Amino acid sequence: MIATTREELAEKLAALFRKYPVGARYGAQYAAEFANALIEVTEEPLSDVPPLALTPVAVSGAVAEVVNIVVATVIQAEETHIRIPANIEAEDLEGKTLILWDDAGSVGFWFDIDDSGALIPTDATACTRAVEVTTLVRNENNAEIAAKLITAIGADADFSAAAHIDDNALIVTEAQGTVQEFPGDANDTGFYVVREQQGMLGGIYINGKGIILYDAAGSVGIWIDTDNDDTTIPDWATACNRAIEITSVTGAMTADQIAAALRTDIAVDAAFGTAGATNNCEVTLAATGAVDLAMDQDAGFTLTRTAEGSSAIEPAADALNFRLAQIEQKINDMITAQSV
Repeated sequence: MIATTREELAEKLAALFRKYPVGARYGAQYAAEFANALIEVTEEPLSDVPPLALTPVAVSGAVAEVVNIVVATVIQAEETHIRIPANIEAEDLEGKTLILWDDAGSVGFWFDIDDSGALIPTDATACTRAVEVTTLVRNENNAEIAAKLITAIGADADFSAAAHIDDNALIVTEAQGTVQEFPGDANDTGFYVVREQQGMLGGIYINGKGIILYDAAGSVGIWIDTDNDDTTIPDWATACNRAIEITSVTGAMTADQIAAALRTDIAVDAAFGTAGATNNCEVTLAATGAVDLAMDQDAGFTLTRTAEGSSAIEPAADALNFRLAQIEQKINDMITAQSV
C-alpha cells in the first residue's frame, strides 16, 4: 500500500535503505531492486530511467602486469663485403681460395674453372671445411664472377649473399653471428675483402644493455654485465628508480641460454616472477595494478605486454548517482505533496 502520512513514508523508506544498501561500495548492484521496491511503496514508477541505470554493474578483479621478453637468436651477424676488380677474369682464379668463416671455423671457397677436375688447393684443405666453386667459365668478367659467386656462397647453409650497391661487389652475411678474428682471406684471388660488421652472439652484444620494467614504485633498470666483468652501470639504468644487474650472462651464450639467465636473475627480485622456455622470458609483477609499458634499451629484445596491470574496478559511479538523484527527487516530491 502507498504511504499515507509523512511518518509512514519515512518508516518505509528507512526499511528500504536497510534492505538495499545503495550507498555501499557495491550499491549499484542493488539499484534495480531498490527501484522496483520503491515502486511498490509509492505505487508510482520513476520517470525517464535509462536502461543503464537498471543494469547491475559488474566488478572486475585486479590484474598483474605480464611482459614477455623474446631474445633474438642472432643479435648481430657477421657481414663481409667483397669487391672484384675489373682486371680479373675467371681463369685468373683457377686453384685459388676465398676464405670466409662460420660458427665452426674457416670455410675455403675454391675455384675449379670450367669444372675441369682441378685438385683442391692446399689453402682450401687447410680450412675447417671446403666448398668447390665449379660454375665459373673461362673468360668470364668480374660482373659475371660476382653474380656466380653470390649464387655459390648463398647456396651454403651458413651464409647468405646478395649484390652490393657498387658494381661487381657482393655482401656476405654469416648466419650464426659468430665472432671472428678476421672476416676473410682473399688468398691471391685479387678480391678486396672487408669486414663491414663484426658478428656477435647475444651475450657479447647486449653487454651494458637491457630493458626497463616497471613495478608499483616506478622504473626498474634490468641491465646486463656480460661475464660479470665489472661493466659500468649504463646511464639509462642509473636514471631508473632502481636497477637490477644481470651477471649470469656470458659472451658465448645462445639466445635460449640468455633467456634462461634472465628468468633466473629477474626472479630473485621480490617484485617479479618469471616463467617461459627456449628464448622467452615471461615476467609477471608480484603486485597488481597499472604500470607503464616496458621498454627495450638497445638489447634487441622483443617485448610484448600479454596482460595489462590494473586495480579492482569500482562500480560505475555515474549509474548509481543518477539513480540516487532520481530517488531523492521522488522522495522530496512525495513529502512536499503530503505536506500540503
